[in-house]
Amino acid sequence: MEYDKMLNRFSYLLEQRLRKNIFTTEDAVRYTFFAALMDTTDLQPDNVIPEYPHPARPKAEIDTWLTDASGGGNTAFEFKYDRAIPSGLNTNVTQKSGKLFCDFQRLALIPLESNASRFCVYLASQAMSGYWSNNFRDFWSLNVSESLALNPAYLAKKPETFKAQLIGNQSFSATITLRYSSSLPEQHELRVYEITTVNDESK
Repeated sequence: MEYDKMLNRFSYLLEQRLRKNIFTTEDAVRYTFFAALMDTTDLQPDNVIPEYPHPARPKAEIDTWLTDASGGGNTAFEFKYDRAIPSGLNTNVTQKSGKLFCDFQRLALIPLESNASRFCVYLASQAMSGYWSNNFRDFWSLNVSESLALNPAYLAKKPETFKAQLIGNQSFSATITLRYSSSLPEQHELRVYEITTVNDESK
């Protein structure tokens, strides 16, 4: 399935929401994504499964699983919104960065036989954008269609607080490719990454 039209619609709806300064949480981001999906594709509500059981990890869940009635395969989505805390207090940005990479890891662990493409939809507020720019430039400066290889050697260089967020405190190997990028009001950045593994190359 081609998602460009849907992601443009999603970005537009998020822009309108943020511009109006409507209180927004990660769930609101996900529901906005669903609205864009229904607006621009032939998928029906019963093709959308929130909190889908992870195919390889008991008791774990995928934020959203799409079944494609046309037979084109499934799609798994993780969502992450690192928003400013309403109280204005500082948060542990290193911990937050590890949680995003944990989402990449969760998607990478979906087995090949699930016939699923894997995407992470990420919305960052100003504070997190600044953190990424200063500490993960190789990741945050990717252009659309550019990729970054994640592997144990890469992850070993990251802070302990970051690594503690990974599943089982374990490293993993995957490639993340930026598929969509948009700057939104209040200095938000929207990024959509596709996650692939070595097994995907054998398809």
